[in-house]
Amino acid sequence: MEVDEPVTQNAHWWVFCVSSNTSEYQYSGQKRLYSILKKESQALKDDKTHSKSQYLIFSNINEWTFLKDFSDPSSSSFDKLLYSLFQEYIPALSLLLIKMNTEAHEQAHSALHTIILRKLASMNSLDLKLRTIPQSAKESNGRTKKADQSYKPRVLPPGREGKWPSVVIHAAWSQPPKKLADDARWWLEEPAGDVKAALTIAVNQTIKEIKIEKWELAPRATRQNPGKRIAEVTRRVVVSQ
Repeated sequence: MEVDEPVTQNAHWWVFCVSSNTSEYQYSGQKRLYSILKKESQALKDDKTHSKSQYLIFSNINEWTFLKDFSDPSSSSFDKLLYSLFQEYIPALSLLLIKMNTEAHEQAHSALHTIILRKLASMNSLDLKLRTIPQSAKESNGRTKKADQSYKPRVLPPGREGKWPSVVIHAAWSQPPKKLADDARWWLEEPAGDVKAALTIAVNQTIKEIKIEKWELAPRATRQNPGKRIAEVTRRVVVSQ
């Protein structure tokens, strides 16, 4: 099998909750990845059915390779590109998920980011008390994830650690709802309550619809666990044409 041909056996799309037609490749270096990325990005751009996945999966990436090739955005312009594209990494499986940026995807979370800042600016300049963190990667429980946009106060409350943001935004273009739900749950449940809300934006080009959901931890007490909380949608806005 050629290195630049997608893997057809034992595909791992289900691990990341992405669509089953997501292409998977064996990683063999940055230059080969860049070549694959150019080909797949063009195919995504040329797709008129809006059915092609915006994600790519790469296998055979151990922790040393991940740290060397993907986790340092400051060493070169090429490394910055790879850092900006990677979405999730699972070291136990040596799997990396890359999200190919599209105009619809970028407009979705950028527009919501602008609305948030404008609203806060009108509320006695609260935007000046907010720290915006684009594409900040966090690791917990054997996974590294990166949100499209995140926020936290410039001055943290007493006792609040600075690792996690308070709010995150995730956007996806023509992907199964399960992917965004999986992202939202991870951000809310992993930091034990430090992340207060996850905003997800699903852009569906086929039916011309944008769905924005706010996820929060809601109390779901049981006899065994009176303090149990689960991540669920607390507000939903649908914009359709």
